[in-house]
Amino acid sequence: MAWHLYARGTASGVYLQNVPFFPTNLKAELRWGFNGIWNVSIITNTNIGSQQLQYTLDGGINWYPINQGQSIQSGDERIFNIKAEDKELFNMRVASGAGVTIARLLVSIAPQDIQRPQADISVNVPSPLPVDICPVNCPIDVNILNQPIQVTWPTPLPVDICPISCDVPVINGSVSPLQVAFAPPPVGTPNGVIILSKTGTAELANTDISGVDLSPSGTSPGDAVIFRIEWSADQVGVLSATLDSTNFVEFNNGANLRANSIHLFDMVVEHGDLFNLRFNKATNIVFLRVLQVL
Repeated sequence: MAWHLYARGTASGVYLQNVPFFPTNLKAELRWGFNGIWNVSIITNTNIGSQQLQYTLDGGINWYPINQGQSIQSGDERIFNIKAEDKELFNMRVASGAGVTIARLLVSIAPQDIQRPQADISVNVPSPLPVDICPVNCPIDVNILNQPIQVTWPTPLPVDICPISCDVPVINGSVSPLQVAFAPPPVGTPNGVIILSKTGTAELANTDISGVDLSPSGTSPGDAVIFRIEWSADQVGVLSATLDSTNFVEFNNGANLRANSIHLFDMVVEHGDLFNLRFNKATNIVFLRVLQVL
């Protein structure tokens, strides 16, 4: 079948209740108004109750359960298919009050299959092939896979023996049935994936804010990404970070960050680094977001 999956987004980490998994809504971008299929593969480290995994098609105005009538167990891969239209804005979240820890979430888009199986296409190719069979590129010395075509050339040659372009390519003497294109795969991966999210959370002074050290996801040795930290707390104090789970360095040259204000920091993090945050005062986090920028 003519079936092509184009990656749209990946997610992993800890997500609170009703926090969208993707900071930027995913676009279908099917071109020309075609319908398609959202293909979702999810593996979690925590259980998700029945109807608690939800999706939106309008950027978060309306949410619908994706696991209707059945729970999702930790460690099981579950795959869902949802009908997609060209202009939709897709996202997912969990409605459980305990939130969810995602091991891996992959979302892809596939154009709805509008072609018939190859076995259903009946093409009678004459032998020898007529000169107007129309290969993809049609110089006078026509050949297919470096094998000459045995044809009888008329004299004089007709004017339409070699059109500039041709819609029916010849592959090994057969007409290829897979020639409908949906344009190059559009870039649909969001520019950041939330790997740590906290809102209205009390934190002790000089303790690791993330329960586990964070490392870049989807990287290989030698790769590096940016962790973008968005911070707001109700106490004045110093925020620091580590890349080895031991040695902490201070943001803002060690100067206090203002209370109830937004502060934004970027750090280059390599594959295998162990990232965490600390604050030198007991505080209530207004909100904290750590994004992996790809």
